[in-house]
Amino acid sequence: MTMTPIHTYVQEIADTCVLIERLFNASAPDDATHAELLAHFAPEFSMLTTGGQRLDRAALAHFFATMTGRKQGLKIDVADLALLHESERGAVLTYAETQTLNGDVEVRLATVLLDRQEGGALRWRHLQETTRT
Repeated sequence: MTMTPIHTYVQEIADTCVLIERLFNASAPDDATHAELLAHFAPEFSMLTTGGQRLDRAALAHFFATMTGRKQGLKIDVADLALLHESERGAVLTYAETQTLNGDVEVRLATVLLDRQEGGALRWRHLQETTRT
């Protein structure tokens, strides 16, 4: 099995967070960014939110659509990435996500399962976030 350099996973997470940040900061509906962002998520995507809610890809798409432009000034930083497991089909990573908005800071600890698609593209298969208190 050929291992993927960790920077490939790091870049996938960073690119996705940049798109989320762009969408939440948009001054008008941004269908292109919304579509580009959703392309990062597998059809079977699932998420466990910080509040314990389960989301599928359709619910995530709705959430992104309703949040467009609603967090003007949001900045997302990703740090402390660690590769927990890797196989030919993908990888499991953890990271810390710091969201800053109007001086308020929230840190989320996340575990993500990235699936490797045919052709090598990575897609988010599962995400669990926990708020750091």
